[in-house]
Amino acid sequence: MNVDGSALTNPSAAGFRGLIRDHNDKFIKGYYGGIGYSNILHAKIMVLFHGIQLCWEPGFKDIICYSNSLQTICLVQTASVRYHHYGNKIEIIRQFLAKDWTMQLYHIFEKVIWVQTFLLNLVLELLVTWWFSTILRLNFS
Repeated sequence: MNVDGSALTNPSAAGFRGLIRDHNDKFIKGYYGGIGYSNILHAKIMVLFHGIQLCWEPGFKDIICYSNSLQTICLVQTASVRYHHYGNKIEIIRQFLAKDWTMQLYHIFEKVIWVQTFLLNLVLELLVTWWFSTILRLNFS
């Protein structure tokens, strides 16, 4: 699972996006969302939260998550969040991580995520172009 949250400025309109792939890097599901006027940390926590839910529901049991937010990973793994503004959401993430499955969180640099996203978009564009050309050929043949 690759996750990324962002905001235009901090704070401002914020959102997130993520993708879930299998062990062969085959695309399984993409997801995104907006959280309104907020900050980058909130977006990065929410993308992790939604991604974990999307992995848990179909019963995936061995998850590796890559995030470019070391702060989010530290908050989820070790920090005391009792009085943290997003403490409730972080505690829910921790409860998911404690369930009967394996989820590993890794920090990855932003440029690596950008390259992966660029390549994914390129592949999707090629697939859509191929699909439309195939449909058009079938309809006019």
